[in-house]
Amino acid sequence: MAITNTNLSSTPAVIVTGASAGTAITSIYLCNNTTETATVDIFLCQSGEGANDGNVGDSTTNANIVYKELSITAKDTYVIDTEKLILGSGDTLQAQQNDSSGSVIMTVSKLDL
Repeated sequence: MAITNTNLSSTPAVIVTGASAGTAITSIYLCNNTTETATVDIFLCQSGEGANDGNVGDSTTNANIVYKELSITAKDTYVIDTEKLILGSGDTLQAQQNDSSGSVIMTVSKLDL
């Protein structure tokens, strides 16, 4: 098992890329280190796609979004651990903070298959 820590920015960043045999994401922690409420977006993207891509038959942005404007109160941590995620080879977990004033740290526990 491996852990990845990332300080989120205001643009989507790749947090985890699926290994050649796949990667299981077992839990995600989002810690807001500030005294203000912060919001984040989380995306699951197929190999070769970005956060604003998607095969939905039109030009819809954020087609790969799974959490939109998730609100995390000051000095709090939001945990996602109920459902496990499996990324195929080259698939990505991406995230962004919706403003530049805060400091949200995203910690992902993962296991390459």
